[in-house]
Amino acid sequence: MCTHPTKISPPPSLESLAQLVLKHPMTALRVNTRNTYTSFLIATQSTLIKGASERRRIPCIKVPYRSVPLLIFTHTHLFQSFTSVRFKMDAPDNQIESHRPEDLPLEILDGPPANGVYKFSSFDDAEDVEDYRPGGLHPVHLGDWLSDERYHVLHKLGNGGYATVWLCRDVKTKRLVALKIIMAEESKQDCPDLKIQQWVAAKSSEALSSPLIALPTDRFWADGPNGRHLCLVLPLLGPRIDTVWNKFKDPQKILPKIAFQASQSLQLLHSLGICHGDFRPANILLRLSGLDELEEDSLFRLLKEPERDLILLADGSRPGRGAPEYVVRPLNLSTLPSEMLTNNICLIDFGESFPVDIPPSDLGIPVSYSSPELLFEHDAAQSNDIWALACTIFEIITGRKLFPDMFGDGEDVILQWVQLLGRMPDRWWNMWEFRKNFFDDEGKPTGTGAYGAKRITMEECISESLTIKDATTGVSRTLEVPASGRGMLAALLLNLLRYDPKARCSSKEVTEHEYWKLEVEDP
Repeated sequence: MCTHPTKISPPPSLESLAQLVLKHPMTALRVNTRNTYTSFLIATQSTLIKGASERRRIPCIKVPYRSVPLLIFTHTHLFQSFTSVRFKMDAPDNQIESHRPEDLPLEILDGPPANGVYKFSSFDDAEDVEDYRPGGLHPVHLGDWLSDERYHVLHKLGNGGYATVWLCRDVKTKRLVALKIIMAEESKQDCPDLKIQQWVAAKSSEALSSPLIALPTDRFWADGPNGRHLCLVLPLLGPRIDTVWNKFKDPQKILPKIAFQASQSLQLLHSLGICHGDFRPANILLRLSGLDELEEDSLFRLLKEPERDLILLADGSRPGRGAPEYVVRPLNLSTLPSEMLTNNICLIDFGESFPVDIPPSDLGIPVSYSSPELLFEHDAAQSNDIWALACTIFEIITGRKLFPDMFGDGEDVILQWVQLLGRMPDRWWNMWEFRKNFFDDEGKPTGTGAYGAKRITMEECISESLTIKDATTGVSRTLEVPASGRGMLAALLLNLLRYDPKARCSSKEVTEHEYWKLEVEDP
């Protein structure tokens, strides 16, 4: 199995990749690209995609093996007829090839680095080591002290496209914090974390301290070999809500309360005239309890000692001051004991956020949470937050995506809209060419296509159960919505999923809906 494939030198032509896909459709990928991508490599099974752009390499993206049987480059028409190699998603696992075909050319998977300064790290969840360069990431080592020795680096929390995030002890307050250190070239006063803070402060000083949204509590600058870096101190938060369904002792009781808090967090932003822009379970974290009091030894016993991977230059030598000696594997906070997790949430990631009166030309929210007006017309507004809120409420309470994007291009998401909500308005219906495979002009299912389309009700979606394994006992149990609340939950969600953006409920109306009185308020 390929766990950390290297970049191709030179990259294969689109034609050769097309031939590979047609030859091995069961182990190929379906990929959506952006115009800045110039080359790709593919790997099989626990699949990784790595692209290259003019500015820097794109970080690895993990893709579920069964859900991506097809490779398509969306910036060319060359592969638009490849839908014939799709397979039914309900096929049993044992009917799906799960090994590398013997004649799959290894050079596509294991070629040497091309134009890279460093050797690839064996940690596929760490930052791209090529970002340790002038203008790039700040080199950090475990045990470092920052901001006049106020913040002591203990562990790595994560990394993104333009920053690393570290678990630190604030020796002034004795609390654990998350320290985000931004790339030098991205260190600006108008970075998303500071912009959202400024927007909130302009409307309400009280909202700055709300536990529902994660805002910086401190900031400072750090000078290093790669430049000057903006450092933001944020509250230490726990795992994403979509990774811990199996942690709750009584999920049927707790999950609606968490969904209600998620609605409150969005309502808070909307009351301040702010759109989140990327509202989904991945950006909703649980708050933690009991970690601040732990000494370092006890903390590491709980979190596990940091794992390090030595950084080497492409020729095998050690790097200079511009890179750390090693990268650190990020913590997996979803493994924390359930007693360390509270039932309270906090909304994060304001990189797509904007004032309601200054909408951007588009948003980077995944298709599964994107509204029709955003997908078809690139119309960014509060109405998209409301649509995403419906998808998020459903996912938190049921443990399942409402509109899963199985193939990566959004076609199956649109299909599911029509199955659940009926025919779209003409302006969108006529733009959706794929409709002819499933529906007649009136929106009635034709039963043709790779899999037959049929209408489904919201209550049917809600009533489906999910089997989960309890993280504490290891016993499998069923996660399902109680029958008594299905009707009201369905009514709430359908009011948020109206095709007409103006007809959707406001976030305030969502928090006042009668469903919460049944599921959230204690008797």
